[in-house]
Amino acid sequence: MAETFKSLIEYRAGAHPLRTAYMFEDKVFSYKEFNNDINRVAHYFTDLGLKKGDRIGILDLNNDLIIQFFHAAINAGIIPVPLNYEYNSDELAHVIKDSTVKHVFYSEYFEKVVKDANREFNVPSHVLETLYPKIQKEYKDKTENLNVEVNTKDCLFHLYTSGTTGYPKGVPISNANLFFELNKVVNETPCLGSSSVNLVEAKLHSMPGIGFFILGLYVGCTNVLLEMFSPKGFCEAVQEYKVTNGHLAPVMMQSIVEMKGSEVYDFSSLQHIQYGGSPSTLNVIAKAIELFECYMTQGYGLTETTGISTLLRFDDHVNYMNDKDSKYQDIIKSVGRPLHDVELVIMKADGSIAGTNESGEVCLRGPNVIDGYWNLEERNEKMFDDQGWFHSGDVGFLDSEGYLFLVDRINDMIVSRGINIFPAEVEKELLKHPRIKDVAVVGIPHDLYGEGLCVIAVPFNGEMDDKDLLNWCIDHLPEYKRPIRVEWKNELPRSPRGKLLRRKLRAPFWEGKDKAVQ
Repeated sequence: MAETFKSLIEYRAGAHPLRTAYMFEDKVFSYKEFNNDINRVAHYFTDLGLKKGDRIGILDLNNDLIIQFFHAAINAGIIPVPLNYEYNSDELAHVIKDSTVKHVFYSEYFEKVVKDANREFNVPSHVLETLYPKIQKEYKDKTENLNVEVNTKDCLFHLYTSGTTGYPKGVPISNANLFFELNKVVNETPCLGSSSVNLVEAKLHSMPGIGFFILGLYVGCTNVLLEMFSPKGFCEAVQEYKVTNGHLAPVMMQSIVEMKGSEVYDFSSLQHIQYGGSPSTLNVIAKAIELFECYMTQGYGLTETTGISTLLRFDDHVNYMNDKDSKYQDIIKSVGRPLHDVELVIMKADGSIAGTNESGEVCLRGPNVIDGYWNLEERNEKMFDDQGWFHSGDVGFLDSEGYLFLVDRINDMIVSRGINIFPAEVEKELLKHPRIKDVAVVGIPHDLYGEGLCVIAVPFNGEMDDKDLLNWCIDHLPEYKRPIRVEWKNELPRSPRGKLLRRKLRAPFWEGKDKAVQ
């Protein structure tokens, strides 16, 4: 089997040239057509003066153009850097500078933000809608594979984290990282094979997007690519294309099960849905299983671990649905157990290993973990230790059977009255209130406590009274976890994958302060 992604694409095109590689809207690409198209673009790249190891930026919505240019770069030994189309010009300028891209290829829709971001650096930039037809015409006969030597340690592509704690961090993914991950995930994914139809709706600048697309190519199946996610669009795609496998963030899954009329769609082709990326509720998981009537697995991981590191396997979900009163009532709240050959420990602040059910930082080690962030030596010393452990920044604990339960993020910890409080623990209790739909807890300045707890909540219907909630907290929370302030909002700021953007809620309370903790 191929050991580099470049050789994998070439193998697929030779082994089953007429099989459909992917579909986007009304366009259908066989594996042979896909390989020919990306080779044309790869030849263009070399004529442009790009060479092995150079980086290029690609900015567009999910579509065939970003797929072609991304994979063409790989075929030429060039490192693609897919750019987040939600970046403002300041964030985009940071990534252009930090990644050292030699060229930027972008959709005309994003011309203004690209020009604003690129004003200082003047990196050559190209409009995809104009360039691609030109390449197809001028390089029509240039379909042969380029003779570029690529090895397993070479950087394959270069992603950027979401940057919820500052500027995005560069994450170089190697062939070795990717192929380890693909092999383990395929072995743990039920009903995924060469005859599968794989639905990709996550953004291609993220691991859930590009990773899930690549997973389809790895097993030689057909990918169905959506420009962006919508509950209706997902349901229609499953029904029209007879989709067998998909990946959803919990917020996406929730929007589908709550969509009026979702039950009328034909989901009979679905065999497996993988979900992950943010917390989910038992109610949403159960409703999704009942709606889709397929296997479910939950994955936990980070961009730095090339995606999934632990899995709550499909049989864990089956056992839960068959007996909700058993031990699986607790197990379903976990994020599962590590993939084979991925090591996981819970590390306490003093560097010692935590015991069973004892909280600490989730640390991971294995071939899927990157060597380090791009151009961030000081950060690397903190996050990647000399024993090979990646310090995730997530707080969790392992139960007696090795299931990982996540508690919170270390950076979100509130120190009030000298006591460490993780917001997720308080939020979990607050969500038990019958009238609270969504909630966040942040630390705000307090002269006596250092930090006090502020609840920012979204009610189900109508208004709620601050005093009613504060009185409810007296009966349900220990004194040190009770809020000193309550605010109400129509919705909370979240990333497209459903992660709470806590920093946006916290920042206004700390304006004018010398530091964000007391």
